Parts: sequence; C-alpha cells; structure tokens
Amino acid sequence: MGVLDNSTLTTDAILTTRGRELLSTYGTVDITKFALSDEEIDYTLHDRKHASGTNSFGVILENATLLEASPGRSKLGSYIRHEAQESQDIILSRLNYPGRTWDNIISVLPETVGPSIDEDYEFTIENPSVVKFRDNPGLTTRIGPHARLRTQIFGAPSPNATTTVTVRGIISEIIKVISITVIANPDANAVAKQSTSDVTDPKFY
Repeated sequence: MGVLDNSTLTTDAILTTRGRELLSTYGTVDITKFALSDEEIDYTLHDRKHASGTNSFGVILENATLLEASPGRSKLGSYIRHEAQESQDIILSRLNYPGRTWDNIISVLPETVGPSIDEDYEFTIENPSVVKFRDNPGLTTRIGPHARLRTQIFGAPSPNATTTVTVRGIISEIIKVISITVIANPDANAVAKQSTSDVTDPKFY
C-alpha cells in the first residue's frame, strides 16, 4: 500500500505477488491484514533548529518523495524500528522431530518475541511425500498464524524419510527451519523421496 498524494488521504492498494497467486488459484482473496511502512522517512531530518521556526521543523520530511505500492516487496523497514527488529526472534516449541510415525498430526505454533509485533508466518514444506498440511494437502506453502501437519504413509525401500518445514515471519523476515523424520510403514507401497536440505546450515538459525 502506498500514498499516491501526500496532500490527500487517497491510497493505492495492490495485491502482493503471493496475493495474486492465491487469487488465480482460488478466484478470491479475503484481505484480513495489510502492512504500512515509513521506511522512506529519515526522522533525523526533523530540524528543531530551523531558522524559520516551528512550522518549518519538518519541511524536508513533508516534501519527501513517498514510496508507491509494490507487489514484490518481501520486507518493510523503518528508521525507528531497525534496532528493535534485530532483537526479535521466532520461538517454536521444538525444531527437530526425529522419529514420528505415519498419520500423526504436528502442530506448529510460532511466536515472534521481542518488540511488540503481531505477524503471520509463511510455512513451506520441502518434501510433501513426508508431511502435508492437514487442511490443505495439495499445497506446499501457506500463510497463517500457525500450521498443522500430517505425517504421510510410505514403505520400503525407505526405512524413514526426512523433510524440512521452513517458517518465515511475514513482517520480521526471521526464518526458522523444522526437521521432521517419519518412520516407514512396512505394509505401505508408497516410497518417500529423500530430503536434500542441509538443516545444519547456519542460515537457517
């Protein structure tokens, strides 16, 4: 969302790339949240010593060029929130599920801690032959406050199989990666693909 003209209250709101993807898939999008940012404003330019007095303290800011809405933005920033964002973190009850049996439900309930923030999360399943979203089994990525996963049934020759589920804060951009290993069912015919992700990579933590 961007302000078209800083002399009026008119705004221009467009769907993000992800929003357009959902619209093309489901034919409708229910917008429940939106984000605003002041990242184009440098508050250090508020000049309390301006020679023309108090009415001119913010003259530079008032005449600043405002950013327009962009569908491909992945991160919003702010001059006054930057330091606070660095102290935020996403907390999960656990990052490793080493031996789950088939047809189990795993609830992923992330919480962003630090400076006050209320955000949704993007959940991405790397290997859907190991786990799927319980309520949206056809998707490998979904956005929401939480996710519930269902472990899949597969058998020999895979004794077990592992997948990662990436959790990304929509506002904070913090990423956490969960590793889930599911034990094979010896009576099942389906074969699970093996994960190729290195979950020990420092970029995940």
